Amino acid sequence: MHSKLKTRLLALLRKSEMERELEEELRYHIERQTEQNIRLGMNPEEAEFAARKAFGGVEQAKERSRDARGMRWIEELWQDLRYGARMLVKNPGFTTIAILTLALGIGANTAIFSVVNALLLRPLPYRRPEQLVKVFQARPDSAKGMLPSIWSYPRFEIFRDQNRSFAAVAGFSPSPYNLTGTDAPECLQLEMVTASYFPLLGVEAVVGRTFTVEEDRIPGASSVALLGYGLWQRRFGGDPQVIGKTIELDKQAFLIVGVAPPDFRGQSGTADVWAPMVAAAKFVPIILNRPNEYWFQVIARLKDGVSLAQAQADMRQVSAQIERRYPSPRETMAGDAKIPVIAPLQAAKVDPALKTSFLILLGAVGLVLLIACANVANLLLARALARRREFALRAGLGASRLRLMRQFITESLLLAGLGGALGVLIASWGVELLKNFRPGDNAQYRTPYSRSFHYFMIDLDWRALSFNFALALLTGLLFGMVPALQSSFVNV
Repeated sequence: MHSKLKTRLLALLRKSEMERELEEELRYHIERQTEQNIRLGMNPEEAEFAARKAFGGVEQAKERSRDARGMRWIEELWQDLRYGARMLVKNPGFTTIAILTLALGIGANTAIFSVVNALLLRPLPYRRPEQLVKVFQARPDSAKGMLPSIWSYPRFEIFRDQNRSFAAVAGFSPSPYNLTGTDAPECLQLEMVTASYFPLLGVEAVVGRTFTVEEDRIPGASSVALLGYGLWQRRFGGDPQVIGKTIELDKQAFLIVGVAPPDFRGQSGTADVWAPMVAAAKFVPIILNRPNEYWFQVIARLKDGVSLAQAQADMRQVSAQIERRYPSPRETMAGDAKIPVIAPLQAAKVDPALKTSFLILLGAVGLVLLIACANVANLLLARALARRREFALRAGLGASRLRLMRQFITESLLLAGLGGALGVLIASWGVELLKNFRPGDNAQYRTPYSRSFHYFMIDLDWRALSFNFALALLTGLLFGMVPALQSSFVNV
């Protein structure tokens, strides 16, 4: 087995040397047979002719030897690719139009798939993301335009302390702050978070530390901040000695205690800096003790072994305690609408209507790609008619229908591969445009993620590139099959 594999690899990597050795071996056998014929009384010319005749043909013997190596299909594929490349270079107009047509279709599909991948397929980049949930303060009420995902601090405290289903509960609220006290002011996105926020997500500071409970729960405590990696590089040059320095936001000094990881932008997806919720919010002293002032989001991590159904049942008890302490206004909520609702963070991070919109859009650009395939197939059919003499000659020399089809399919796949490669570039441009896409608010499903796609970290990851490759392969087969079938039927 090992020797066979070694022979096949040598045949592939050292083809010229193997061919020379094969030629020498065949010549050796013919020479030995010729010498034997001479000893039997033949003259040299008759002896060599008889030896070659007995051998059965040198070229046929070479073909049998090449087939025995088991790598013939790779050699033929390489021949087909080289010939296909030469044919595409000889027809630059056709090649350019076909590649651009395919690139636009494949690139658009890849860009939209990148969004769908970020929304539905890619796991959240946190520790054990299947345990993470979003906690809605109440059920949506589209008629009243209610924002069900935000909480008041007094209600949050009861939920945090009285639930029995969650290992950790955290709150966060994004808010724009101005970087002041510098020659180059800048508007930054500050995410006010509770101290449990980073441990809950499993995110650790790359420099320094995150927040302590004391820094979070004591109003008026010394304001501290955790810098985003981009802000740290941009404003402090990646200096590891930044810990202990201060940063001024809206003329309020914050002591820098740490730096977030490079790929972390918070739950809002746009955060540049983080600060403890109670100590940092400018308006907290006013609404900290108001149970009906809703202003921040809540996420939680399920305890090991606790299901969503069990946690949702626990919400009834928690809701009862909240209602006894802070009754909801009758005109706002009633009945089951008062019970907090939990949903997997993976599913809750985007509007349901937005998911549907992009799935429909993916189907639409898929139809565009089918139209592109039909157009390229028509071009190939016209080109196949012009190559009838070539395929008739191939068939006359002994090429089978399958061999003719394979040559044409190889050319089609080469064309699709080039279109897919250019499609990656087009998809990267499309992804950058989609990152800045800001869908309109939806009263029923309004969330902090509905205004920007930065949260989803849309990029051309391995799933998107695999999709691009598979799509190019399928496209090449799709538009190349009909012309290949037609070209294989030749009247010699």
